[in-house]
Amino acid sequence: MPIVGHQITKIIGKRGVPERNIKISTNVEVKDVVKKEILIADEKRSSLDFEFEFIVQYGEKAGGVNIIGTLFYTDKEVELDKLAKQWKKDKKIDADIIVSILNRAMELGYIESIPLAERLRLPIPLKIPKFSKENENKK
Repeated sequence: MPIVGHQITKIIGKRGVPERNIKISTNVEVKDVVKKEILIADEKRSSLDFEFEFIVQYGEKAGGVNIIGTLFYTDKEVELDKLAKQWKKDKKIDADIIVSILNRAMELGYIESIPLAERLRLPIPLKIPKFSKENENKK
């Protein structure tokens, strides 16, 4: 079953001391998984709330961005119970599901962090493809 929604709960951005040859590192991780009920089209349904954190670190002291949020995931009641028990036992989720959760959390993290990084005058945390002129000698 799908991820049916998300909510960003906290955004933190900080500009620190400028550095040369800055190394930008990003990370996303699931912090907690909680079974809850949500409303979908005026119908109560069980879901798992995947609480995540997306972190961008700019070198040692140049700054950082943290995006904290929740992804809402629905499935059959039996599957949700199984996943919740698995998380509670060993803090792991089936690979097929966690990959889609982490990918969506990362997408949301980049979407939120790019404008914030620009406002803080930090480099954006994603390498944007650029056009280049074709080499005429190559023909």
